[in-house]
Amino acid sequence: MNRKLPPLNALRAFEAAARNLSFTKAAEEMHLTQGAISKQIKLLESFFDVPLFIRKHRELILTDAGLQLLPKLTQIFDELVILSQQVKLSNRSDVRIKVPPTFAIRWLFPRLHRFQERFPDVPLHITSAWQDDPNDDELEFNVYDIVIHCGELPIQSAYAHFLRDEMLVPICSPNLNGVEALISDPRNLKDFTLVHPTLQHQDWSLWLKSVGYDRVGMKASDAAKGMEFDTLDMAITAAIAGHGVTVADYILVKEAIEAGHLIIPFDWRVKSSFVYSVLVRPEKLAEPAVKILFDWLFEQVDGSTQALEALV
Repeated sequence: MNRKLPPLNALRAFEAAARNLSFTKAAEEMHLTQGAISKQIKLLESFFDVPLFIRKHRELILTDAGLQLLPKLTQIFDELVILSQQVKLSNRSDVRIKVPPTFAIRWLFPRLHRFQERFPDVPLHITSAWQDDPNDDELEFNVYDIVIHCGELPIQSAYAHFLRDEMLVPICSPNLNGVEALISDPRNLKDFTLVHPTLQHQDWSLWLKSVGYDRVGMKASDAAKGMEFDTLDMAITAAIAGHGVTVADYILVKEAIEAGHLIIPFDWRVKSSFVYSVLVRPEKLAEPAVKILFDWLFEQVDGSTQALEALV
């Protein structure tokens, strides 16, 4: 079969320009000049012997031919991206997992030796990155086999498996100045620096409101006072260093508590609106290595949760 294909670079230029309705944005996307985009469009129009755009002052309009070509072309390019990812990753043997930074540092990394000892033939490729919303494309394109997400309900993903609720507890260093008074009477919390794990102070605000301000000798306005950080890991580190009292999910500080670096001065737990979810495509769970990691994650989280219940 003699395939006389349109010029492929011209097709890419057209798809970018048509999708953005702008030669300038297409040029930025493809790292070309606007003149180069215009030249490629003319080449494609010559191939089809039909105009694809109506060019007006500061406006670009697709012709009927352009409107017919764009959706099919976008679909083809999307399928090429998926195919290239699949081919690129088809021969890899590692399991790729993406996790939030604090979860990685405070929970996953301290347990990795356990996984490696039990499953030495399952290599892991771990990526740590913030993610506001679950991105199913990362699973669809086989960028990751498993994604751990922490966020507010509802989780917008068809692949989400509930892992656990976030359970906030107060924590501080056992060497914090005056900690004995805090342990003996929670109302002395008003005399200590609050270490905020978020710039918006929502964790402390939620915990104080749920527990009751009177029980810790504070007012609602006191929730905004103290030292603030933009990551939970930094707030935990500050608490370990004796800079004040913070709140954190117990499973993220379990190791630090067991090592004697942190204590829970009073055991008042508050369930936040955040949940942990494990995102994985159903067909991936048919792969033995992915299923091993999936099951191990739930097993380890169950162990951490049971340890919290044992503190009662």
